[in-house]
Formats: sequence, C-alpha cells, structure tokens
Amino acid sequence: MRLLKPLLAAELRILPLTEALTTACLDEEALTDALFIQEVWPKNLFHNVNVLGCHFKKCNFAATSLWKASFLNTVFENCDFSNARWPECRFERVEFRSCKLLGTDFTAGLWRHVLLEEVNGEYANFTDGGIQTMLINRCEFPNASISDCSWKSLKLQHCNFTTCEMLHTSLKGIDLRTCQLSGIKLAGPELQGAIVTSLQAVELARFLGIVIDDTFSDQKENL
Repeated sequence: MRLLKPLLAAELRILPLTEALTTACLDEEALTDALFIQEVWPKNLFHNVNVLGCHFKKCNFAATSLWKASFLNTVFENCDFSNARWPECRFERVEFRSCKLLGTDFTAGLWRHVLLEEVNGEYANFTDGGIQTMLINRCEFPNASISDCSWKSLKLQHCNFTTCEMLHTSLKGIDLRTCQLSGIKLAGPELQGAIVTSLQAVELARFLGIVIDDTFSDQKENL
C-alpha cells in the first residue's frame, strides 16, 4: 500500500485560529498554509470550511460541530477531538498523530491517504465511512463503531479493537494478526477472507457457528 503524505509548505504562517477562520469564511476561501499552536476551534462554526496545507498542533476541537468540511494536506498533532461531531467530512492526505478522538462522530466521512497513529478513539463513530487508502497504527478503538464502512486499501497495525462494532464492514484481505479483537461485535460474514492468528481464530469461531468442545478428547486421554 502506498500512502501519500500531506504536502506542507516549507514555512507556515503562525496565525490566530478564530481570526484566520473568520477571514477565510467571509472571503469564501480555503484556510491555507498556516500553523496553529494550542488554539481552540470555535464552537459556532458548523459548515463551509475548507482547510488546505495546515498544521494543527496541540489544538482543541472538543465538543465542536462541523458538517461537510474538507481537509487536504493537513496534519493534526496532539489535538483533542473528544465528543466532536464532524459528520460527512472529507480528509485527503491527512495525518492524525497522538490525537484524542474519544466519542468523536465521523459518520459518513471520506478518507483518502490518511494516517491514524497512536490515536485514542474509544467510543468514536466511523459508521458509513468510505476509506480509500488508510493506515491505522498503534491506535485504541475499544467500544468504537466502524460499521457499514467500505474500503479499497486499509492496513491495521497493533490496534486495540476490543468490543468494537464492525457490522457489515468486510474484513476480506485485512491482516488482523497484530490487533486485539476480544469481544468484537459483528455478524460473521465480515470475517470471510480476514487474516488472523490461530488464537484469534478460536476467539472468532463463535461468529462462524463453530462449537469448540474438547470434552471427547479429554475423556479419551483418561482411558
């Protein structure tokens, strides 16, 4: 899988976020080529936001609402998105590094060439998402929802999907061997073609209608 990295200018302008957003929205232009450090995203901004070539560092997006926004060539580093509602947003050549996505709503999002690395996404909602090239590395997604998603290129490495819901999301061809899958919630057909370890297969056998019973073999050994 070839993951395209964000393209950022060699030098980014350090700007106050609210002022820069207000100007961009009034001029109906994208927010471009800027570095934002420890800024707070305004809670009264709901839609019509286009971000291009920006780096957000230690910024707070918690409890914000944003609809159908577009982010291209953007980096989020150590940012907090806890309980934010961002449905139907588009992310292309975007990186989320060491961010909090606790309870974040990303339903019906479009993800193209996106990296999620060391992200805490407990209770996050990615339902109905469209994934076109994504790497998820060392992330925590217990109790999250990744149901009804479609994907073309997806790689998972050392992720925790404990009690995560993946209903109607095909895992065919996905290598899950380094991931935690205890208590995962799905119907069964989603697992067809997934790559798992023998120990994981025992955990997932219940979804395939397989009953594992060692009683007979134990009795035979005692004879």
